[in-house]
Amino acid sequence: MAEDKDLNNSLKIEQEKYYYNLNIESFKALLESGKNAMRAPMLINSGASIAMLTFITKLMADENISLAKDLSLYLALYVIGVFCAAVSYGITYFTQLYNYKVVEKLTGKIKVYDRKSQTIGKRINIISMILVFASFTLFAYSSLKFYCFIQSYQIS
Repeated sequence: MAEDKDLNNSLKIEQEKYYYNLNIESFKALLESGKNAMRAPMLINSGASIAMLTFITKLMADENISLAKDLSLYLALYVIGVFCAAVSYGITYFTQLYNYKVVEKLTGKIKVYDRKSQTIGKRINIISMILVFASFTLFAYSSLKFYCFIQSYQIS
């Protein structure tokens, strides 16, 4: 009977270890997905900014200053998109800081969850997601407006 109880306790301990490790690995995968989601708008807006800057520089070299000025708005929107993505990427540190406070507050064998840290972490995470969405939106809007501008431009 005692052996069965010890075996049952050992199985429970191993099961708890398994689920703990599963939760940790799932959380790591979630973090990596989030990082990749933040890298995408940074990359596309940066590429668009460089392309637009190159195009504007060429126009200025050809002394087509009025067209270059008209296109500077689209450059600014791409740069703001890069800024939003960069800020989003930066504030994930604070999200992790507050999530760490929630997960790691251990007293003995009992987990103590700090609701204030959890709430702050969630709010910062929402701000980060809004900034990523804003970055994607700025890219889409600026690209569409640039396309419309080019389509309406009369070559003289």
